[in-house]
Amino acid sequence: MKKIKIMKNGPYKVTGSIPLNELTVLANADKYSYNEGEVFPVEETYFLCRCGHSKNPPFCDGSHIKAGFNGNCCQEEEHETTIYENEKITLLDTKKLCSSARFCITNNSDIWKLIEDGNSDVVKKLAHDCPSGRLVVKEHNEVIEPVLEQEISILQDNEKGCSGPIFVKGGIPIIDEENNELTVRNRVTLCRCGASKNKPFCDASHIQERYNDKKTSN
Repeated sequence: MKKIKIMKNGPYKVTGSIPLNELTVLANADKYSYNEGEVFPVEETYFLCRCGHSKNPPFCDGSHIKAGFNGNCCQEEEHETTIYENEKITLLDTKKLCSSARFCITNNSDIWKLIEDGNSDVVKKLAHDCPSGRLVVKEHNEVIEPVLEQEISILQDNEKGCSGPIFVKGGIPIIDEENNELTVRNRVTLCRCGASKNKPFCDASHIQERYNDKKTSN
């Protein structure tokens, strides 16, 4: 079975031969996009670092032990959702899941202005590109989500000059430290810099911390 188990004060244990690759967030003239990077060999089980100290990123090398990493997870009940809507669609915005990937911005505008203007097609496109799952669209009272294969992508952020979170796709089950299954999401980003105040989810702390898993190879 494909799943991600959060080890207590340790790494993410990934099982079920889930494909792993790297994507870079690129800033273009009028929008953001992904550029495909390294594709890692498929393994039945592997461990991904979430403390930010591994010398073998994105994989765990046991550095969390020496670092005294505190990986205590938050309570999902703390995640409030704000509703925006026009005549055609509804936008569900769970701000606390935001990883600042910036796919909600385009053409000197943003998804919140666009939904007010009634530009529903662009709103759906921007929401579906959001890796964190912060932005979800409903149409005719039904959630509209992109079809994503179950895989994991390690995000890199060229514009911000840092390494980003773990992008989990396709509704892969995530089990917390207490063996509780978190809400299954089609898109979600998990912290791997160790600094998030909303663990296991990314809260964009990697930008402030300038976390960079490429610095040793430059």
